[in-house]
Order: sequence, then C-alpha cells, then structure tokens
Amino acid sequence: SSSVEFANTSTMQSMSWSANGEVKDAPKGGPRPLTKEEIAATAREIQNLRNERAELRRLSSELAPIRETELSEAKRIVADNRAAIENIKSSWAEKVAEVACKHELERKEDAARIAGYVKQIAEDDKRIGALQKELSALKVKMAEHQAALSAQTSESSNCAEAETLASFLKRLNLEAHLATLQEEELEDVAILISMGREVLEFNMAELGLEPFEIARISTDLFA
Repeated sequence: SSSVEFANTSTMQSMSWSANGEVKDAPKGGPRPLTKEEIAATAREIQNLRNERAELRRLSSELAPIRETELSEAKRIVADNRAAIENIKSSWAEKVAEVACKHELERKEDAARIAGYVKQIAEDDKRIGALQKELSALKVKMAEHQAALSAQTSESSNCAEAETLASFLKRLNLEAHLATLQEEELEDVAILISMGREVLEFNMAELGLEPFEIARISTDLFA
C-alpha cells in the first residue's frame, strides 16, 4: 500500500492543473492523467484498506489467546483420548490373555480327563474279557456238572424204577404204609418219581405220613 501511495503521489505531483481545477492533458504519448475525483476515490480505497488491515490485526491479536487456549485444549483432549485408548487396549489385552490362559488350562484338564476315561475303558475292557472267559469256563463246568448230575439221577431213577414199591418201603422201614399207597393206586416207584419232589411230598403228607418219613422217601428218590 505504501508503494501505491508513493506512486499516486508522484503522479499527482507530475500533473499540471488548469485554472478551473481540471487536470491538463499529459504530454502526448503518455498515460491519461487522473481526475481529482479518481484521485480522491483512490485515496479513499487506500484508507479503507489501511483500516481493514488495522481491524484484521486487532482481531488477530484478540483471537490469538483464544486460539492458543483452544489449541491447548484440543491437544489435551487428544492426549487424554490417546491415554484412554491405550488403557482400553491394555485392559483388553489382559482380559484376552486371562481368557486364553483359562481356556488352555480347561483344555488341558479336559484332555487329562479324556485320557483317564480312555485308560479306564481299556482296563474295563480287559476286566470284561477276563470275566467273560471265567463265565465261559463256569458254563462249561456247570454243563459238565449238570451232565454228570443228570446221568447220576437217571441211573438212580432207573434203579429206583426197577425196585418194587414193597421192597422200596421195606428198605426205608416204611412198609407199614404199603397198603395206604396201594389204595391210592401208587403201586410202583416209577409213579412216585414221576410226581416230582414237591408234589410227592404234598401227596405223602395228605396220606398221613410224618415229615421225617416224607423226607426219607424224597431224599432217597431225588438226592
């Protein structure tokens, strides 16, 4: 603005004025000389620019502390936010690590339990196999024992059936009951055997035999 002012002043000094206040024509070949109105308007514009510059400087000086305060506050907020973010990251990192550690411990415990179950199942399978072998051996022994018992019973039955009722009762010292049995048409030992132990004992009791006598007959026929 100082340069503009100097240039305008120089121009104004180089101008020649007429008697009525108008600018005389410049020498031929030069620029058109400014009128007094144009010069005044230019001066006013220069003054307005100076005023605006002063106002801007004043506003800048007034706003500088506010801007500095706002900038400081913004920096503080950013720093606080960064610190909060770092705290959140740290907290979540600790939580994630804690959960991962707990999960790993539970996984190891589950693996140990599963291994124990597998071992227990294998041991149970061995015990079951041994028990099955023992059961098979017992079944064989029982079958052999049953066969021997059946053979013995069959042999005893054959011997008993071949024996007459009279000789059977005499051998057991029960010949006093011969007539009673014959009245019931129990005339041979085979009929007694065919009744079975329980039916025989019941029928003998119905015929009046004493318990010891019934036991003697039952034991002899079905021992």
